[in-house]
Amino acid sequence: MIILFSILAVICLILLIIGLVKPEKVLPWVKPEKRKNLLQ
Repeated sequence: MIILFSILAVICLILLIIGLVKPEKVLPWVKPEKRKNLLQ
């Protein structure tokens, strides 16, 4: 159970890092123009 939780935590951490470094890879459908529109 602890091992499974550790694996999930590592996967979440990797996805978070990828999201911070290359958000377009994680959210390819969200273009920069759309991001600006969502922020406004």
